[in-house]
Amino acid sequence: MKKFLLSFFCAISLFSSQVEIKSQSVVADDSKGVTTFAGEVHITRGQDLMRADKVQVFLDKNRDIEKFEADGNTSFSLNLENNQSFRGKADSFIYYPIRQEFYLTGDAVLEDMSNKRKLIGEKIIFDEKSKTASISGKTKEPVKVIFNISDANESQQ
Repeated sequence: MKKFLLSFFCAISLFSSQVEIKSQSVVADDSKGVTTFAGEVHITRGQDLMRADKVQVFLDKNRDIEKFEADGNTSFSLNLENNQSFRGKADSFIYYPIRQEFYLTGDAVLEDMSNKRKLIGEKIIFDEKSKTASISGKTKEPVKVIFNISDANESQQ
């Protein structure tokens, strides 16, 4: 287990800035390459934040972080280049750090704080690199997109 935790923390250190994970408990399984954090999990990297009741961190065969899977009361906030910031929440989400993609599932909400836009659906896929999103709703429940439009009179003043 000590070997796995060392590999896990080495993989975490490959991120561009320091990652800190706080939780009430942690269980590492070296044979599966999975570390499970449970109980009020808080993950911070610079100004970015992820929260959940439980987060599993999966390592690939090279011992690099493949993905984070978060369940229960999940939320995150991201501060990207050019002062863009996003907030999200869902029943669960998966984050692929190499691809920089979020998969939010179950009452998913993604807010573009910089441009005052909000996406709501059953499932949202957000690509952090291209800043694109796709949304799908439940059967008989549409997706919602909320945004502001500048009034022509406002822009002439």
